[in-house]
This record gives sequence, C-alpha cells and structure tokens, in this order.
Amino acid sequence: YVALSYAWGDARSRRPLLVGKRQLQVTENLEVALRHLADDDQTLIIWVDALCINQSDNVEKAVQVNRMGDIYRSASQVLVWLGLAADESDLAMQKLRSFFIRIDLPDYADIFKAASDTEIAETFLFYGVVKLFRRPWFSRVWFRQEVV
Repeated sequence: YVALSYAWGDARSRRPLLVGKRQLQVTENLEVALRHLADDDQTLIIWVDALCINQSDNVEKAVQVNRMGDIYRSASQVLVWLGLAADESDLAMQKLRSFFIRIDLPDYADIFKAASDTEIAETFLFYGVVKLFRRPWFSRVWFRQEVV
C-alpha cells in the first residue's frame, strides 16, 4: 500500500468522497489530494488516516496513533501532499529534488536565461522555497514522525 501524508486543512470545509459504494465526507484538502492521485488506468491501494481510522472512536484513534510509525515504515511508498502548485512551488520542488536526489534533472534553465537579471531568477527560487516550507504540512504535529 501507499501511505498519504497531508495536512487536514479546515475540518469544517468538507467534500463528498465515494469510497466503494459508500459516500463519506472528507476535508477539502484530502479530496483535492485524492483527486490529483486518481488514475483511471490503475488501482491505488492507499492508506489515509481520515479513511482508515475511525475518527469518532477515541480508543481506536489512540491505538492507531501508536502504530503510525509502523504504518508509514511498512508502506511501499509515502506520498506527501503539500497542496496545489502556487507561489513558484514547481520551481522550488524542481530545485529541491535535484539537491536531495543529487542527479541532474532538467530544470528551469530557460526561465533563468530569459531573466535579464540573475538576481530576479534567484529571488523567484528563494521565494518559492520559502513559501513551500511555510505550507501547513510542515507545521503539523506528526511532521517529524512521518519524515523519520
């Protein structure tokens, strides 16, 4: 299975989600994430806390919270949903990917070449990275546990 890590967002802002034959109400951010992950050609077995843990049962939640490390460790892949692209986040992700993976990925060289001033391009990159790390996912209580 694939585990999804995301920020719940506003709990009052709910959207319907069809799971099997059952319609559930999930946060808007989760619905948007799942819609972006959806692939008509492929079935995705995914673990999502809001769907896999009975949120109205405090005993079950307590048990599952203690298992979160194992849940993420056992996943074949952990996907992190930071939200929709905005504020130069595509540029920031491209640069971060090349930094952490340490491979030569095609980057936004055309943008940099098109910029008449290198400082302008660097400012956009810096702005994108700062805005990316200010997204709600990074301020969640579970951020460190899921990363580890």
